[in-house]
Amino acid sequence: MTMQNNRAYLGADGLKNYLKPKADEYIPLVELPSELNPFLESHDIHISAKLMNTLPLGNVKSLPAYYLLNSVDAISKNVVESSSGNTVFSMGIFAKSLGIKSVKAVKSNTVTRGKLQLLRLAGIDVLLVDGPICPDAHDPNSSISIARRLGNESGNCNPGQYDNFANPQAHRDVTGPQIFDQLGENLGMFVAGLGTTGTLVGTAGYLKEVLPELRVGGVVRVPNNQVPGVRTSNHLREIDFNWKDILTEDLVAIDEVDAYKSSLDMIRQGILVGPSSGFAYAGACTMIENIINSGNGDMLRGKHVVFVCPDSCFPYVEEYFEILGESSFPEIDNQSSGPIPGFEGNNSNNKPARIDDISPEELYEDIKKTNPKFKIIDVREPREFVDHHIKGSKQVSYYNIEDWATQLKDTELTDSYVFVCSRTGRSLRAASIAKKLGIENVFVLAGGTAAWSAKGFDRVLPNSCLPNNKPVL
Repeated sequence: MTMQNNRAYLGADGLKNYLKPKADEYIPLVELPSELNPFLESHDIHISAKLMNTLPLGNVKSLPAYYLLNSVDAISKNVVESSSGNTVFSMGIFAKSLGIKSVKAVKSNTVTRGKLQLLRLAGIDVLLVDGPICPDAHDPNSSISIARRLGNESGNCNPGQYDNFANPQAHRDVTGPQIFDQLGENLGMFVAGLGTTGTLVGTAGYLKEVLPELRVGGVVRVPNNQVPGVRTSNHLREIDFNWKDILTEDLVAIDEVDAYKSSLDMIRQGILVGPSSGFAYAGACTMIENIINSGNGDMLRGKHVVFVCPDSCFPYVEEYFEILGESSFPEIDNQSSGPIPGFEGNNSNNKPARIDDISPEELYEDIKKTNPKFKIIDVREPREFVDHHIKGSKQVSYYNIEDWATQLKDTELTDSYVFVCSRTGRSLRAASIAKKLGIENVFVLAGGTAAWSAKGFDRVLPNSCLPNNKPVL
């Protein structure tokens, strides 16, 4: 058997050559089966996933990260970058092979513990600063601006993924040409989630030059939903790249449940991608449906709609259970003598202890009173709490519930507490722990903050996330 490329990276530069992005080493493009494509049999429209999670560093941001580092004089310098995770993580891994002295991530103090630990795992220094989850490149106090200022200091540099055209150039050089080589004129539409917009601007920018009739769609996050790496349409105003002129379709907004559920559907078919991949997939399906409903479905007949899969599912396992709930997963048949690991406070059958819930309407009426009955404990991560929370609530990380409960005064143990999370998963477990530790009156908010927001009830939002810069109370 003769192989064209055995992908053996040998010699002194073997590791460096393995990590370096290569336009001629194809990133897999996989067509989805009919189980994942409701338009295949009815309209002969094909949907294919560009699996950027199969890159050596496991994420789409590794392409622009490499280009960004090479666009600045970074050798023997300290790189400083504002990033939500994958970009600066990739920079940290590339650092040694590129002769970079160190990498520092400038992040809002609302970062999740998991993201923080991942950066430390890669040997990256972390500077936490005050600021919202949605940093504005034009705000002098944002993590982006702080990284720029630090980058101007002697011995430092700031690649700047939000306005450095090396970001989209990586996809113009690699992702776009690869997709065209893999599909040619069979490509009908390209879809990507919008964060920095580098993937869309670079990839679609190239593809539209070789396929002028190509349709291009962008997917944005529904406000007050947690999907990693993507922005709401309002937050896109902070991005300098010219993404609007590339789009041919209206923006589609996808929430966290659809993102995680769509990702889960792909995982169970063998495509091990994360929530931002499910986000793009759900957006692509919505766009196809819109095109069909407008009477233009024939323009995609026989064509492929390609969406980008940015990373894998593995960093987000806990979030799948939190957002989708236990009903989406098989029950555990525990016939051992001990409890199921991680299910603290459960009964002998290892199912969550009985915790009553209260409706959003009931809680809303209570907090309007002069002396509310309930104390609200929000067990989401700090970044989620800052992004939006119920007025009067206190943020206590789920991982710190035991410490919080043991520090309560005896008189506080008889108070009534409502535990809140995005849905109900974490709040149920937190309430179970609290009850086990002697707090008698514990409840959970039915449907979590998602149900609260859906009712249109008041929330506290950070100033910078609002068009008029006024908090909502």
